[in-house]
Amino acid sequence: MNYYPEQLRRIAAMCEALNKADGLESEGEGAILAQRVKVVHPDSPDETLGYLIDEIGGAWSFEPVGGVTA
Repeated sequence: MNYYPEQLRRIAAMCEALNKADGLESEGEGAILAQRVKVVHPDSPDETLGYLIDEIGGAWSFEPVGGVTA
């Protein structure tokens, strides 16, 4: 799947926001997030772009549909 630059910027912003939100958890806010969050196309909610993944150590990353290829 190909991603547009604006899609990638939005995905990066979501990862940064989740990293910040997860930091609140350690401050006793009491809310947690799922370890895997589906990212869909804004104009076509049935089209999955990939998943935001909560990595070991607390950082969030993006896994495209079909997984990561090297």
